[in-house]
Amino acid sequence: MAVGGDAFVGRELELGVLRGRLERALVGAGSLVMVAGEAGIGKTRTLGEFAAAARARGALTLWGSSFEGDWHPPYGPWVEALGEVLRLISAGRTTRQIAETMTVSRATVERHITSLYRKIGARGRADATSYALRQGVADGG
Repeated sequence: MAVGGDAFVGRELELGVLRGRLERALVGAGSLVMVAGEAGIGKTRTLGEFAAAARARGALTLWGSSFEGDWHPPYGPWVEALGEVLRLISAGRTTRQIAETMTVSRATVERHITSLYRKIGARGRADATSYALRQGVADGG
């Protein structure tokens, strides 16, 4: 599959590793893959190709990034990746509605929201909404 209509060439080894992790995740054995490397070597494009293929298989994909030398708030890349959850919380969506929107179980959403609250120092939805607004993740509308 080619994102943006351009042919995607190479990175078969990397895509193979990612596909293997996807297969494991689809049967409940999730994991974390971190991708690092010099600017311009194709990290974003490779992950874009993989994410498109994963979404086509029904997987939820979340993005977070960090650049060497750039300042990020604590857990910035994680908050960025979970920004959609924060946006939904800020919009007043219930856990059930978030689970339906993201096509994951309610228990999974509850686990991640609890973890997210702990990581950003939120005591509940109001604190998470305030954090999301301060970080520019939600627009307050």
